Amino acid sequence: MDILDLENQLDEKTKLLISKMEEQIESKDKEIDNLKKELAFLKGQLLNKNRKIFGQSSEQVDSRQISLFNDAEKTVI
Repeated sequence: MDILDLENQLDEKTKLLISKMEEQIESKDKEIDNLKKELAFLKGQLLNKNRKIFGQSSEQVDSRQISLFNDAEKTVI
C-alpha cells in the first residue's frame, strides 16, 4: 500500500464520519425544535389554566350574598 492510498482511504472514512455526524446534528436540531414547540404549547396551556383558576372570574361574588349584606345594613340603620 502506498501512503497516498492510505491518505485517500482516511479521507474517505473521515468524509463518511463527517457526513454521519452532520445527519445526527440535523436530527438533534429537529428534535430540539419540536421540543421547543411542545414547551411553548404546554406553557400556553398552563397559563390558560392558571388564568381560568386564579383570574378575575374566580373573584366574583354571588349577587345574592351581596343583597344579604345590603339587607343587614338596612335593618341596622
